[in-house]
Amino acid sequence: RIPRVSSVSSVASDASGVSTQAALLRGRGDLKNARLTFQADLPDTSSVHLRASAIERLGFRIKRAAESTGLSVKAISDEFRARDTPIVEYNIRQDRRRQPLYKIHPGDRIRAVNQSENFAEMVKELHRASDNESELRLSLERELADVLEVPPTSALAAAAA
Repeated sequence: RIPRVSSVSSVASDASGVSTQAALLRGRGDLKNARLTFQADLPDTSSVHLRASAIERLGFRIKRAAESTGLSVKAISDEFRARDTPIVEYNIRQDRRRQPLYKIHPGDRIRAVNQSENFAEMVKELHRASDNESELRLSLERELADVLEVPPTSALAAAAA
């Protein structure tokens, strides 16, 4: 008679509860979610109609990011009612170019506004652009949940220690 051996293995699962090798590698620190960083050059705000707040004239709502030094996109204005806003116009342009990955989405982190990286300066730049009908450049970052990358070597060394 040959004894049956049952193996017990440690298996990681992703957010949906499905066990995956990627979830195991992410849990061990071998992989992390990739981040997309891109620039959004917005058109001037000369055609923007009056809205509730100066920043909403740009076509989105913002909130202070969790790390407290930056901003994040809270919501994007409705494409049909706010078609004249720079953010919605930019997103429509990305659709036409077939580059939906570079559309601005709720949850995107705003890292800089016209090269200003400080929270107060970024808000001031957004207000200035809204009031003075000027062009605006946003530096944005988004975590890609479905794309993994190897973390920098310093993070691997720290995880191994």
